Amino acid sequence: DHRYITVDGLIINGKFGDSDIVRMRDADYAIIRNTEIRNGTKDGIDMHRSDNVLIENCEIHHMLGGTLNNQVDAHGIVATGEKNLTIRNCNIYFVSGDCFQTDPNRGYPLWDNVLIEDCKLWTGPLPADAAGWDAGEIPGENGVDTKINPDSVSQGYRPKIVIRNVVSYGFVEGYINNRSAMNIKENIDCTLENVVVFNNEIGYRLRGPGSRGGAKVTMINCVGDRKSVV
Repeated sequence: DHRYITVDGLIINGKFGDSDIVRMRDADYAIIRNTEIRNGTKDGIDMHRSDNVLIENCEIHHMLGGTLNNQVDAHGIVATGEKNLTIRNCNIYFVSGDCFQTDPNRGYPLWDNVLIEDCKLWTGPLPADAAGWDAGEIPGENGVDTKINPDSVSQGYRPKIVIRNVVSYGFVEGYINNRSAMNIKENIDCTLENVVVFNNEIGYRLRGPGSRGGAKVTMINCVGDRKSVV
């Protein structure tokens, strides 16, 4: 709840308690670096109204809400109303929601200018029982999921997100309908560059106009396997 806070070199273990592990409110210019955030039933990092934040060299995993048959979001990183957010060289996996989502509340203030680079966003069979999930079950909705406040669409507002040098895999069929590595939707401007996706139900799910607008997407040097672009 303060500006200019740096967290560096910690292990933060939520022990599957009923809370976000790291919660940021009005935390402009925060840095979370070289830190492992693990074992939660809600979000690993829940960020609201925090600008110019850097998250780098972090491992975020085992955010497990609900069960395989009772879907509950628990995201790796979720951001609302952020501007100038950089997520770099992070490994985010085994989450029951999205590895990264913006903006879950579709509210105000509006977000803009997100950069995700040099990251691995993935899921797969859990190696052991955890938080109501059984070994072998595969949690996770999407690698990246984008949302925007619908009232801003008529104003032509398009927040920008750049995803580059990212690998995303393991979001196979099951758990929810239409799992994807990249679920890019609503009235945003997204650049995907040097992105590799494989072993997903859908690699790049690029969604056109609807009540909340349609995504404008530029893809550069991106690759994928089966059902890569929908």
